[in-house]
Amino acid sequence: MRFEWNQDTDGGFRAAIGDITLYVTPDRSKRGKPARGTTWRAGVSIWCEATKTISRYGRDVYSQQVAKARDAMRLAESVYTEATP
Repeated sequence: MRFEWNQDTDGGFRAAIGDITLYVTPDRSKRGKPARGTTWRAGVSIWCEATKTISRYGRDVYSQQVAKARDAMRLAESVYTEATP
């Protein structure tokens, strides 16, 4: 599956598939851009319209830091792929 990643205003990236959002955030940022040498975190969440809540989707990898944004994107994509039947 191909994911369409878009940059956020906070320097991170998001890819949305229906109610599921894959996200990548820099550990440190400066003026809305990733700080030089920052590490990256990844995650996947799902929105429940009935209860108006957002929850983690799949395994929790947010505490795992990676050196590059591209590696964090691949990590989020793998979590989504594992959790989706």
